[in-house]
Amino acid sequence: MNTYEAYKNKAINLSAFGLDRCGNDYTYFCTPVGADIFAAPGVDGIHYCTIKALGEIVFAVEPMGYAGRHAFPVAENFEDFLRLLMACGHEAYIEQAHAWSREQYDNFEKENGIIDVSDDVLYNK
Repeated sequence: MNTYEAYKNKAINLSAFGLDRCGNDYTYFCTPVGADIFAAPGVDGIHYCTIKALGEIVFAVEPMGYAGRHAFPVAENFEDFLRLLMACGHEAYIEQAHAWSREQYDNFEKENGIIDVSDDVLYNK
């Protein structure tokens, strides 16, 4: 079983990173056709997905984002997405960083800090 399948089978919990599970019924006007939606923070319609036709690339989808740029790649695959979450500590870094200057990113980090998530939290132990 690969990591994405383990997540789909509920062996991995992303709630410590601000993400809840969701499925393909969590769609918006800007959700890419063929999206396999797997998680959302529960605000502003933001969600994360892969797109079958594009392989394992993970996309963030922002219905409230910039016109014409509602969906954008954030990781080459699910494992890299998990690495980003663990390095950043919260999904907001991944979803918003493309629109931030370095100063804005640093300010967000100062205000929010990075959490330390143990394997027990990540793997539902």
